[in-house]
Amino acid sequence: MKLGLFVDLKNLYYNVNKNWAGKRVNYELIQKQAISFHMNYEIYRAIAFGTEIKNEAGPFKNYLEAIVYEIQYRRSKYLDTNGLYQRASWDSGITLAIMSMAHRLDIFVLASNNEDFIPVLNWCVFQGLKVHIFACGITCPMMEACHSYKEITQGHLLESESIPNLGTDQDGDTETGDQG
Repeated sequence: MKLGLFVDLKNLYYNVNKNWAGKRVNYELIQKQAISFHMNYEIYRAIAFGTEIKNEAGPFKNYLEAIVYEIQYRRSKYLDTNGLYQRASWDSGITLAIMSMAHRLDIFVLASNNEDFIPVLNWCVFQGLKVHIFACGITCPMMEACHSYKEITQGHLLESESIPNLGTDQDGDTETGDQG
């Protein structure tokens, strides 16, 4: 039995930061949580989708690869001479990845609370896949679109110091490379 894990790093980063400033997601625990939905399943693919402005996410990508995530990153687009950047989005990329792998999976776990994924969740259910959500701040429509869900709790988090330091972003804040 095969399980696909699709992680929206930007979504996790911003939602975890809203609830627990200075904390980051423990991505090893996300993999264990994904397997816990169905103990006899193996992770077929675990893909983390993120964004960066330049190359600031290098250490974080190395961390994810070391714990066996496939990495998909996009660079944010430079907008004007004021140094502003437009954040890249992975909504369509994650949707296409899910749909292209659906025939090889029995279950998929989405680590995101983004309601833009509801149509692909519904499609997967229609295709006979078991759909699970693991995120922070899961909404009622997301809960209704999946078979089961689990909220990220403080037990799934790390202190900021226990993950790679990636420098600062354009606002002078710590840039996380969407570490969640």
